[in-house]
Amino acid sequence: MANPDRSSVVEAYRDVRGPGDHPHLDPINPSTFLADRALAVDKAVSLLRYQKYLASARTAKAKRKGATLAFERNVLAQARQAQADLGQFTVASLSMTQQVNHTTFWNDSLARMTESLRQTGPVTAQAAWTEIASNEEYASALAAQGLTAEVKAAITEAVSKVDVTLAIRDNKICIESLVAGEDVPRRAWLKTATDPPKSVMDLLRRSQFDRVVSAFTNNDPVYMEVVGGGSPEYQPSDLMACGAVAAAQRMAEHVRKLEDTGLATYEGEDPLTVAAILLISGALLAALGLGIAYLCMHPTDEVEQPEWVCTAGEIMEFIGMMLLFGGVAVLAVMAGGAGGALIAFASSMAVALVVIILVEESVEG
Repeated sequence: MANPDRSSVVEAYRDVRGPGDHPHLDPINPSTFLADRALAVDKAVSLLRYQKYLASARTAKAKRKGATLAFERNVLAQARQAQADLGQFTVASLSMTQQVNHTTFWNDSLARMTESLRQTGPVTAQAAWTEIASNEEYASALAAQGLTAEVKAAITEAVSKVDVTLAIRDNKICIESLVAGEDVPRRAWLKTATDPPKSVMDLLRRSQFDRVVSAFTNNDPVYMEVVGGGSPEYQPSDLMACGAVAAAQRMAEHVRKLEDTGLATYEGEDPLTVAAILLISGALLAALGLGIAYLCMHPTDEVEQPEWVCTAGEIMEFIGMMLLFGGVAVLAVMAGGAGGALIAFASSMAVALVVIILVEESVEG
């Protein structure tokens, strides 16, 4: 993996950007954007609490060497509520991203992060997050934007479970994830919407994000299928879409398993649970970062965000992408290259291009 960080990514990003020079975030509808941000934070907290509940329920069942039917029914009821929470969380975070896709925010932030990484060298998710989480001076300002002590602790735990690095490879930002049991990191490169398509798969993926948002909004079934060929290049919104579909699949599988066989107990930590936490934490950080970025660009008479907080919000976007990629990589290892409704990969080194398949019922006229 990458060498240790050589300098502060927060300071490097701030220096490259310059004081008060924030990425462009217009046109944005503030009413829907900030309402979606609030809903995403609320539902993410519920989902993270559900993961804790699930761990304690497994521990209780293991100690009792079994569980009553009433116990199993309660766990299933909690799981179905978590599935509903995930649906609302996903729609809110994807709706925010959809608005941002029509601004120059991704282009601006990718350009600034590219220059920052040229100064710092490769940066791990843990190092970048530690800079933000350990800054007590602006803790209250970040908490006011949703990064409460509870959320901060949950994300800190998630970051500790993944080995993900942000680096410059081939003059582009690259996310590298080394999953337990593998010797070579999986890689994905971040690109902007202005980059020309390199293949038919690139052209097919252009309208994919809006279709995913529509599917989640209308509660249509979605899943990821393998598509061979292409290069592992993603727009930031692509990672959000992949993470959303992966989380939905994981939750559906979890609920079905509870319906069929009840709550399972494990020796040690369940890798699929780790992946779920990474996906939720990644999407949450992205939503928090976008909310902070909007408020920094549109300060009010009452509140003007400190410059450090504005920088932290933009960097949280990248940490979110790293966690999303890390979560999908964990699921890829668990899938073992299987097809169908599982997430699979074309090689052990790079994530294959994936197409989100929207399952639509045919209607005869």
